[in-house]
Amino acid sequence: MRRNRVKVNPENLVPTNSWGIPDYYEDQTFTCRGCQEKFVFTASEQRAWYEHFKIPIHAGRVRCPDCQDEHKDDISLKQHFDEATEQLKSHPDHWAINLEFGRLAVMLHESSGGGKYMDRAIAALKRAHDLNSKAHEAVYWLGRCYEFTGNMKRQKECLLSFLAATESKKKGELKRLRKDAENRLLKISGA
Repeated sequence: MRRNRVKVNPENLVPTNSWGIPDYYEDQTFTCRGCQEKFVFTASEQRAWYEHFKIPIHAGRVRCPDCQDEHKDDISLKQHFDEATEQLKSHPDHWAINLEFGRLAVMLHESSGGGKYMDRAIAALKRAHDLNSKAHEAVYWLGRCYEFTGNMKRQKECLLSFLAATESKKKGELKRLRKDAENRLLKISGA
């Protein structure tokens, strides 16, 4: 199999005191650190990385494009969570900030496969709903927190309460959350 080759333009590279610079970029096959599948780091992708984005020439790609996108999403999620944490310190009685903190804590827990924020998330989501009884999403996210803590009884109560409160509101994000709540209740019933 003939590899794709692209000429290196050394003038566009970040200066390096390391090894020599190749004459050509060539397609390279790597194993993804995320999914463990093989992927090709193409010669044209390398040129973009090293000459356009100014990544040092000897840095290699360690994730396939899908896993890299997911990795970036995880980093962004953590940054948003950290921002919500700071906002919550400044505005502990703002229902929307409490709701956002709880939502992001659940998402962070889900993406990382664990977390230490569930107790704080539960408190924030209860506070959000106490401050604004129409913040029905807080009850949904509270149910998700109880799912992660293994309290299926409280999870079920929250999801049923959320569905009852949003019966007439079936548009946008609430529609998606309602569908998810219904699916989670089916899993609980089947368990």
